[in-house]
Amino acid sequence: MKLRNFIVTLISLICFIGVGLSLSRQQSQRADQVLNNSGLSSPYYVFDPKSHQTIQQVIHYLNKEWPHTNLQVHFRSKYDSNQILIWANYNLKSQPMANSSSRYFNKSDFKGSIPFAVISSETKENLVTLQNNRYLNENGHYFSVIGQLKRNSESPYRQTAYYLTTGEKQVTGKAKVENFYVVIDGLPKNNKNKVARHLNASTQTVNYANKYNKRHGISPTKKFIFTCICIIIALVNSGVWATIAIAPVTKFRIKSPILTKIFTNSFFRFFVINTFLLIVSSIVLPLFNFYSNLSQLYQLLGFLWIMESLTFIIVLILLRSKRKNA
Repeated sequence: MKLRNFIVTLISLICFIGVGLSLSRQQSQRADQVLNNSGLSSPYYVFDPKSHQTIQQVIHYLNKEWPHTNLQVHFRSKYDSNQILIWANYNLKSQPMANSSSRYFNKSDFKGSIPFAVISSETKENLVTLQNNRYLNENGHYFSVIGQLKRNSESPYRQTAYYLTTGEKQVTGKAKVENFYVVIDGLPKNNKNKVARHLNASTQTVNYANKYNKRHGISPTKKFIFTCICIIIALVNSGVWATIAIAPVTKFRIKSPILTKIFTNSFFRFFVINTFLLIVSSIVLPLFNFYSNLSQLYQLLGFLWIMESLTFIIVLILLRSKRKNA
């Protein structure tokens, strides 16, 4: 009996860990994809402009034409592959950062007159520290580094980019747009040609997510199937647990008759053990695995705990009903 109890407890723990690892894998790959794609969604449009306008003039044009559309624009230097200027008219979703003291850009950073920098995990050139603050020295201009992106699974040579804010009031906006590839995220599809004419640019549509998944052999379906298998095993295991737990437990070295009655209750034993496994999994998994959204982990483990409890109760009721009718 003890061996069977140990086995079903171990299987339950393995299922908790299994779904947690599957979620970690999914979130980690998604975080790497976001990092490698510089926080852009998919698809987006890339323009190769021939216009002699400044970046400030382009931003003014976009603000005027699409004031109520969430736009994110990356100006990628044609001469320095590591330099990316960023502008957006809304608060960007934070990318995975290296530590809690780092932050990503927000809307106010683009509106002000002072540019800021976010560096990648391998950014080292032109990086200086003054009075315990890090700055990026770009052609004699010092940009305060407000954040550093987390390391990801790509080659270190692809993680050396640095990001500078730009805007109508910022010094970075004075550069000529013809020296950059202009990447626009959020632009309505039927307005792509309008922007191309304004910039006198050729254009292409990029669906990065599909390319990334194919290049890395990532199959969301496989992770979903693995998670489903873990959940099914956990539910079957709960049913087996109920058939074992229905056997009465009489030997408890507890003097209190009330506590003795509680601890000999089948569901209480299941509830205590399974809740303990839930808490342990919730604490241990984040210590050894990456999670960009811990709330999703807690929700998934909580869902599994509820489904196991319901399965246990249903099987237990059916077994006791069958005994009474026998």
